[in-house]
Amino acid sequence: MKTKNIPIPKEPKIWIYSIFLGLCDLPIVKQIVLVIRTMFIDLSPEIPVSLAVPVSKNTGKKSAIYGFIVTFFFCFIVNVIGAFFNESLLGTPNDNRIYFFQDTVNIILYLFICPSYVGLSCWLIVSVIKGWNEINSYALELGNTKSKEIRKIPYKAPLLATLIFGIAFFSTSNYISDIMTEMNNTNKYYWFVGFSDTGEAYTGPLWVYYFLLNFTLLLITLLSITFFMSIFSVVIDVGNSLDKTPPNNKLEFLILRTKLSSFTEAYMLAKLLTGLYMINVFLWEKTALGKTDNLIIAALFISLIGVFFVSIPRYFLELQWHKYKYRSGEVDEKSESYDDIRPFEIKLIATVLDTFLIGSFILTFFWPRIKESLFQ
Repeated sequence: MKTKNIPIPKEPKIWIYSIFLGLCDLPIVKQIVLVIRTMFIDLSPEIPVSLAVPVSKNTGKKSAIYGFIVTFFFCFIVNVIGAFFNESLLGTPNDNRIYFFQDTVNIILYLFICPSYVGLSCWLIVSVIKGWNEINSYALELGNTKSKEIRKIPYKAPLLATLIFGIAFFSTSNYISDIMTEMNNTNKYYWFVGFSDTGEAYTGPLWVYYFLLNFTLLLITLLSITFFMSIFSVVIDVGNSLDKTPPNNKLEFLILRTKLSSFTEAYMLAKLLTGLYMINVFLWEKTALGKTDNLIIAALFISLIGVFFVSIPRYFLELQWHKYKYRSGEVDEKSESYDDIRPFEIKLIATVLDTFLIGSFILTFFWPRIKESLFQ
């Protein structure tokens, strides 16, 4: 990302972003940018045209509905059946066992939250596959023909697969360890734990299914992030191409916005997913199993993704577009003219989510912990 000689537009968020962008030459910041570049650009997969052809026949909304229904079945219906055979579906409340229909948080998650974020993940993946090649072609059309050659990483696909599965396995094993510790400490066992005739707790088939389900849901989450990385990368390419575009090319903003429509759709879906994951973490915190280090790590990761990384390509592109207009004489340094690639509906959704959900989550989740550590 180029950072120098960029006139700062009169738009608050972009103005703040451009200040941070101007600090990228500082040694510490440069290392952070290098990590972000490696994770979100260099390792991002390229979408083959052959994959886009069959997917083009499906709409993102239809994929979301299918994803919702399938996830609802495996999250709710299968667990209800499993709990029934595990004799933990319904029962008299007691001190050491939580039956399935007493587990209000997991019921909410399995009925709505998990199916919704899997459905939206399916929509996001379809959106990226359908639009990636168009955005990539537009970047090449604008003149950024060398960007893909410069940042080729050998064995990128195996590295990316290893990273995704490594994170999923590590997080799931940590989650299992945390749950085991918490249940042993509190002597309170959830519905996915089996009980023998003598009253001893044991890990049966439902226990295995519960963690395989959580592993799969995490894998889908990581997969959706990976596909967002792909479109993140090509949008940065378009921004770099704009930086090289001569001012006499007479580019039209409407064409730019149209070419990037699949990105703005993916951006909206990523914001919605962030909101759902925050609700997931908020509900998780309310359970007896929510007092783990995994919760804080998940909350921090979701906040960083939702607040910063989802918006970086949009900010960078709009900044480079503003710079192009400055070079072509359409705006000057004092101009308050600013072009946003998002249509009104997406801007409205993003504003509502940022103000009422994402902002509230960060304040209510992190502030009590910060206050406790500072004033204890």
